[in-house]
Amino acid sequence: MRRLVAVLFILVSFPILAFYYGYPAGRYPHVKNIILIVVDTFTAQHLGFMGYDRGTSPFMDELASRSVVFERAYTPESKTEPAFTSILTGLHPATHGVVDNGSRLPDDLHFLTQDFRDAGFTTWGIPAADVINGRYGFFNKFDFYSQAPPVPLPASKVINKITGLLENHPRFGEPEFDISGPPLFLMLHFYDPHTEYTPDENILAQYIEPDYDGTVDGTWEQFNKYNNYEIEFDAADLQRVEDMYDAEIRTFDNRLRELFDLFERTGLLDDSVIVLTADHGENLGEHHFITHGLPYEASLHIPLLIHFPDDMWGGARIDNLVENTDILPTLMEIASVPVPENLDGQSLISLIDPDSHSLNADSEYTDREYLFSLGYKPGSELPTTNPPQISYSDVTYSIFDGTHRLTMKFNPDLSPEAGFEPALFDIKLDPNEATDILSQDHDRNQVQEPLLTLTPILDRMILSSHQRLASEMDPETLQMLASLGYL
Repeated sequence: MRRLVAVLFILVSFPILAFYYGYPAGRYPHVKNIILIVVDTFTAQHLGFMGYDRGTSPFMDELASRSVVFERAYTPESKTEPAFTSILTGLHPATHGVVDNGSRLPDDLHFLTQDFRDAGFTTWGIPAADVINGRYGFFNKFDFYSQAPPVPLPASKVINKITGLLENHPRFGEPEFDISGPPLFLMLHFYDPHTEYTPDENILAQYIEPDYDGTVDGTWEQFNKYNNYEIEFDAADLQRVEDMYDAEIRTFDNRLRELFDLFERTGLLDDSVIVLTADHGENLGEHHFITHGLPYEASLHIPLLIHFPDDMWGGARIDNLVENTDILPTLMEIASVPVPENLDGQSLISLIDPDSHSLNADSEYTDREYLFSLGYKPGSELPTTNPPQISYSDVTYSIFDGTHRLTMKFNPDLSPEAGFEPALFDIKLDPNEATDILSQDHDRNQVQEPLLTLTPILDRMILSSHQRLASEMDPETLQMLASLGYL
């Protein structure tokens, strides 16, 4: 009888204690903290748990076996600041208006981290690179947002920084962590797979062809020359690019293992939902392009896994078409934080837990029919206008229905009425988008059906889009973007 009374007391008092300490009990009471890990330039196509066979991600593969994996997750734009803004607002770039790196966030732009804060969470953001530094408007969206240096931090230094915070060795101006206090919303940004490619030398030796005698050096400057047809790479060169990128991922996989050891050591692993995703992927020669910025499969398809305490739903694979705007609405549902209306993203919890009873009556996941993206590659020279502007060539719009991707590439040599050149790719049969089926001798119905369906939708999206193709930026921002290989 005494034990029964004690159990009843705990069941009744837990919501009261949670309210007293300023955070919600949550719809899943064993979940307290939220950890969002976003890896820069991290394509889904080169990870073992997404079907890649070169052994790039052994720790992540093991983590994925104990997590929920979304096999078809995409970013709406393959540039860092627009992608992060979409993740943190639940809005598509066509809605929030941030379409390029170096943009100042609109003053009235609402980050969903603010809803976590209002619900009693402590919110921390740790950026690894200046491209999402606080001066663009990220500072006031978190309780604590660390300053990123001009030179991007390697994963080891990001982990050192978060180790100091979680083990209560903060530096001046940094917060202290209390495992028994309010819940923590922690966003971590890792930059390592981004150019320049500088993987661990011992790991690189496991991937490269030892007899390679080409010139590939892993730098953005060289890749940009290739992108602009100033130099050419042969098959061996492109394989070297892929080898270096794979070694970058394998190097980061080791660092991620260290990070999870830290979570376990500090008590966060037992009661945290942990998301691993990317801001965007990376082209490795597809479309005669290396790095990212264009709206194609390699740079838009991102990994997305969600790990729950006790490995709940571990091993689940979900193949619905989802977007990075869905991540935070999902985490809000898990933590019983009300989800604002009028988001482009939606909660994925009904896909994860079909028996869930949502806080929001309209949050049953509705399958997307299409994903819309915009992309462009930067010019090869620094801007010379005053005030400085970035001008873009090769503007490309794309729409994806889960099977076919239709792109419209702007061609300035054509008349305004015929300024866009279409291309159509079958992603299921041709994930590298090597063959434009509009230019091949394919069955007429095979081409006409997706073309007739997707073209008017993409036309309307292009016409209604308010995205800018040029942005006024201060000299400091221009210098930073150039140093990171964005100009």
